[in-house]
Amino acid sequence: MSRHTAPGPRGAAAARIIAGFVNRPLGSYRRLAAYGDIVEMPISPGRRLFVLSRPSYAEHVLARNQDNYVKAFTYRPLRVFLGSGLLTSDGDTWRRHRRLVQPVFSRRQVAAFAPQMVAGARRTAAHWATLPSGIVIDVAAQVSRLTLDVVGQVLFGADLTGVLLLATLTRRFRLDLLAGGLPEPIAHVTLRPGNCLPMRLTPR
Repeated sequence: MSRHTAPGPRGAAAARIIAGFVNRPLGSYRRLAAYGDIVEMPISPGRRLFVLSRPSYAEHVLARNQDNYVKAFTYRPLRVFLGSGLLTSDGDTWRRHRRLVQPVFSRRQVAAFAPQMVAGARRTAAHWATLPSGIVIDVAAQVSRLTLDVVGQVLFGADLTGVLLLATLTRRFRLDLLAGGLPEPIAHVTLRPGNCLPMRLTPR
């Protein structure tokens, strides 16, 4: 492997895996695993997608050398809805937001999140236990819902599992963005009954 390339699918194989990220992300990641811990895919002329599968690689990019990297272009549409915050910003703006939220993620605080995490996992398992025998579960969607459940309870004391608008938008944009296009976000959003649900707030 040279400095600038890594193993990975090319051509039609890459296109099928990218398309699979929308509806079957776990299957796509399983196919990518066959290429190794660092996988490269072309997503448009001049643009490549790298998938890193080891915790040490994530630490290298996100913690130890974050100044060497910027957010992917796929984050740009989110700024329309979320503004320029921790999730969507880079550089000094990102550092300022990170300093503000850093106390929430101290070792002591994260350890205190464990009861909500366990409770969320138990709610998910209890829900699965009520499903008919032999039913196929969309694990990616269920884990995303569990994550939203835990984040809502831990950070906001709220039930966020009914907030499906952002997931709907991300699902709608993902193929266009990975293909290299950057559509006008508002022009591609149509709100219909069922696209989003009201958030239910629960007291702390």
